[in-house]
Amino acid sequence: MTSNHLESIEPERIEYLLHQQHLYQAAKPELLSQYQGQYIAFENGVVLDSDRSDRELMQHCMLSTDIEIF
Repeated sequence: MTSNHLESIEPERIEYLLHQQHLYQAAKPELLSQYQGQYIAFENGVVLDSDRSDRELMQHCMLSTDIEIF
């Protein structure tokens, strides 16, 4: 991502994404063990959904009103 792209993102959104990245990295060893071979939707330290197919997971997420897609 270039600096021009980052300038167009609200600081609160960047802070949120960095926080989510931190939570994911902290949980990653356990997630890799528990969800091996799967894609996950992850937010606030919680796995919201998982599937072996990235397309199926995306469809689940898009149909859910509780999961925001970035």
